[in-house]
Amino acid sequence: MAALGVALLRGGLVARLRGAGAWVPRLSGLVLLLAGGYVAWYGWYEVRLAHGRHDAFGDPVVVAAARIQHALVAGLTAIGPAVIAATLLTLLLLVRRGPLLTPPVEQGPLVNTSSEAEPDRG
Repeated sequence: MAALGVALLRGGLVARLRGAGAWVPRLSGLVLLLAGGYVAWYGWYEVRLAHGRHDAFGDPVVVAAARIQHALVAGLTAIGPAVIAATLLTLLLLVRRGPLLTPPVEQGPLVNTSSEAEPDRG
């Protein structure tokens, strides 16, 4: 009974991960776009500071990013390095297992790619 439950849970997990896989390129593109926008904004912030414009000190985007950074640091500090290391190790083991995340691929015929397989043209 337990084996059946594990098999059903695993199949459902794989199906959900496949469905989520369609969104990964879009989500990563959005993250890249946001990060690039912030880098450009921060560059403009630095230019304003270099020109002595003191109005840049209260820049709302830079202030919000600093608050987010401080909250992340406080959260990670509260969790502690042992929990973070255990979580990363667990994720690494799940990814390295393979079949949990991706179905096994049938192995096709082996193809010889060495130079010995090429006919002699001399």
